[in-house]
Amino acid sequence: EQGHPQATHSLAMMYYEGRGVIMKKDEKEALRLFNKAAEGGCPDSFFTLGNFYQSGSAGLEQDKDIAKMWYEKAAEAGHEEGAIQYEK
Repeated sequence: EQGHPQATHSLAMMYYEGRGVIMKKDEKEALRLFNKAAEGGCPDSFFTLGNFYQSGSAGLEQDKDIAKMWYEKAAEAGHEEGAIQYEK
């Protein structure tokens, strides 16, 4: 979580999915970590946050405009799936 956005993204996925030896599913903590990784420039977190807003998951209200903004950031960072979602 300290200056390594991709590692923070991976940790967030563990919380979101409840993976790991001592991890329990915690969407609130996962969302905090995805946002932290996105602040650090992690394209995977841009894409994941786009998905959350697109579907209204992880405790977020569905907001297609915010989803599109995250997909755009992912696309600009070279994330292929983000680019596909942005073009939809």
